Amino acid sequence: MKQAIARRRMVRCILVAIAAIGCGPSLPDATDVMGAPGNTSAKQAELHGLARREHLLFRPHGNPEELLGKSLTRNDDGSFAIASERAPGCGVRVKRTPEQWRRNYIEELRSVAGASADFGEIAQLKGRYGSEAAVRVNIENTGRLEADLEGDCGDRVITMVRVGTGSRFVGTKSNLDGDLGVTVLGAGTTADASEARSKAISFSWSEPQAWAFEVGRGTRGRRMELNAEMPTDLVDGQRYRVTVHPNRAVWLIVYYREENGRVGKLLPNAEVPVLAVVANERRELPELQVGLTDSAKAAQEWLVVCGFDDPAFAQDLGPPKGHPSPDQMQAWHQNLPTQLDKISRRHYQCEEVGYRIHPAATGEKR
Repeated sequence: MKQAIARRRMVRCILVAIAAIGCGPSLPDATDVMGAPGNTSAKQAELHGLARREHLLFRPHGNPEELLGKSLTRNDDGSFAIASERAPGCGVRVKRTPEQWRRNYIEELRSVAGASADFGEIAQLKGRYGSEAAVRVNIENTGRLEADLEGDCGDRVITMVRVGTGSRFVGTKSNLDGDLGVTVLGAGTTADASEARSKAISFSWSEPQAWAFEVGRGTRGRRMELNAEMPTDLVDGQRYRVTVHPNRAVWLIVYYREENGRVGKLLPNAEVPVLAVVANERRELPELQVGLTDSAKAAQEWLVVCGFDDPAFAQDLGPPKGHPSPDQMQAWHQNLPTQLDKISRRHYQCEEVGYRIHPAATGEKR
């Protein structure tokens, strides 16, 4: 009886696979994929164009992160060229977002972007197919990568990359509008299901790669600078002041870090609940005081000043209010990198200044 039930379940799965291309959950489908080859009554897959600032890659790129921050230029023939390197001083942090869906796109070949090595082949295809040359991709998207840019990256750079698997066809637009015999996207296989297949140059890729990207403005202005200064040789109990000279308006938090990794809160505090400095102002911060844990042993410490361009960031990401315990400060400090990663790098800057505390002579502790 159990074997009969198992056979019935297997038959049911096969029938479902024929109808829906596989058992189990499937990705959201943005198109109607063609039915069996030669089935002229099947509905053709809906074809889409990319968004205004998006471009199709002529060839999928196996290192999506490498594309982010690179500039895009337009050649004399109208094609788009991707720079081989980022501009000097252009920094990129990558944000990854899973994004799964299926969709079919068609673009004119002249609107497709490529690297310098691609343009010989693109020119040949333009000569072969003429003004009707087009590219179609059947995509199973898996995610997108977005660039958090820092520094001067240029006027038009790649700010987002789409990643996925799929199939690409090059031919005339009329040949690419119909069924090209792709039954399973991203599986690395194509079927000779139509005459159009023989009239188009095609290939498939089964590992996630960059297949399209978005262009945005890369010039973000100067990186935030705090230019924090303080004495670097101090005596146990000595009072001192920190000077900052930011190039942008900032709201500050200040703490110190010991050699053993423990941290202590300095500013803001009850007397100075908000610490704001305008752009290009040279400001002395409220007076602070150092102290040794072991009064007979010198120690190295670091002062950390973090500036934010929004007071909400300083309030939300600053140390615990009031007089936090060492354990509370340690937990806050361990979590700080994770919290900073949630905001764009251009919204904040943290600088460290190292200093040494020497034991005070007997009776000279200040």
